[in-house]
Amino acid sequence: MFKILGAIFLLILLLAASAWWLFTIPFSKTTLRKLTPGMSQAQVLAILGPANQTNQLGSVETLWLYSHRPSAVHLIVILDSTLKYKSHVID
Repeated sequence: MFKILGAIFLLILLLAASAWWLFTIPFSKTTLRKLTPGMSQAQVLAILGPANQTNQLGSVETLWLYSHRPSAVHLIVILDSTLKYKSHVID
């Protein structure tokens, strides 16, 4: 009886841990609070590290995408045309 309950409890813990891993980003709220509008590209890079992907929206904005596979959540950092930090979005 205790073996079955223990196995069920362990399975529930394993499922919860894997769900947490899939639906979180690797940055804490305190790390994201360090980002302030107007920061240089080098300052943002020092806080977050290199992005997984970089996209440029014409000459207006640059997007840096951060994620870990097989994550369903992405951190998108938006830089303006002068490559200064503008904002971030968690998608």
